[in-house]
Amino acid sequence: MSEYNSDAFKWSIMDTVLGLASLGVGIFYGYANSKEIPLRKENLETALAFGPTIVQGGLGLLSGGIKGLMIGAELGLYAVRPEDNAIKQFAKGTRGAVLGTLTGGLIGGAIGGVKGGIGTLMGYLIGYTAGQIIK
Repeated sequence: MSEYNSDAFKWSIMDTVLGLASLGVGIFYGYANSKEIPLRKENLETALAFGPTIVQGGLGLLSGGIKGLMIGAELGLYAVRPEDNAIKQFAKGTRGAVLGTLTGGLIGGAIGGVKGGIGTLMGYLIGYTAGQIIK
């Protein structure tokens, strides 16, 4: 089995950029709401509220699914016994890969969605507070 890789859990530049984007979107949305500025585009309000969460959740789903695929396939092949025939070996590797992909995607998507939601919420609170103070 592979050794623990601490590089996989380090904060990346993409996390920083997406976090700042979520914060910026939240600040704009909160400021616009505090000043009662109408958002003229029909879907703009929904995009500002849920866009960062969807984007970060989707990217987390993708990266978590890829990591889960690699780990699950390795664990599935690790479960292979010497007396298993080729079909059983393939089935165990495939089962591990599928379950790893689903689990990794679910966990990665959830974590990404929560990070996007928290960033947007923090930005909204900052923007709304700033708009109320400036009034």
